[in-house]
Amino acid sequence: MYLLTVSWCNNGKRGLFTNRSGKVYFEDQPLNENATWQILGPFDLILDPKWIEMTEDEAKQYTMWFPLAEYQNQWGIVYKPEDVEV
Repeated sequence: MYLLTVSWCNNGKRGLFTNRSGKVYFEDQPLNENATWQILGPFDLILDPKWIEMTEDEAKQYTMWFPLAEYQNQWGIVYKPEDVEV
């Protein structure tokens, strides 16, 4: 499956785009730029979206959620713990 990943302002960290409840966008094949824009809206410019193929086990490694103010903190990015500075 392909999951929608983002990198906020190209900060070098890529995570899964999810809502507060953990809903992640996944497809059988990557969506085109227009369809991705329909999901992210104008903020796709600062999120550098990419559809990345991964298994369910790989996706489960992403556990640290950070809300995005651009989406009224209802949507955010889930990172792998090792990608986050504490």
